[in-house]
Amino acid sequence: MQGAEERRQGVWSNTPQGGAIEGNAVDDVLMVDQGDRNLLIFPFSYAYFLPMIQYEVAEDIGTSIKGIIHKLQMTHVDESRLVCIRSKNSNSKRVIARCHGLSRIMQLALNQRPHYIIEVISERFDKLSKEEQIKVLIHELMHIPHSFGGGFRVHKPYVTQKTVESMYRKFVRVEDTPWRAG
Repeated sequence: MQGAEERRQGVWSNTPQGGAIEGNAVDDVLMVDQGDRNLLIFPFSYAYFLPMIQYEVAEDIGTSIKGIIHKLQMTHVDESRLVCIRSKNSNSKRVIARCHGLSRIMQLALNQRPHYIIEVISERFDKLSKEEQIKVLIHELMHIPHSFGGGFRVHKPYVTQKTVESMYRKFVRVEDTPWRAG
């Protein structure tokens, strides 16, 4: 990660068009080097200076997820291959949480079994009531298919407001029985 001094001196990164970008925060000019020609773009985008997204393992979310899995008898979800992450400084506008899967090609390349990550966006998720947080986590768990193979179940017809509400009602009805993590 670069500091403020390094940003003032100029920054280089690759562009999707194959050129390089040099930005200078002092004079608000962006120069795009595309080999035989240089383009100057004014003004410089201040989005460049937004803080980078930060990730941390969310043990509290993991505990909630394990309780949901147990109470809703989601036996297809392998808790040992499910990680919960809290992110901060996300630029997403409407996302509260996301479910990520390790794709088949990544599984093959890394010689790994399927894994899933449930990411909660701290700025939005942490403000929700406990009831809404549980509904969001149920929603994300419902994206994990019964094959637990790295793919996803789509919203319609599997993950809808109606199906999430139905699962939440079941979650509330189920008696709090002791369960053990792991």
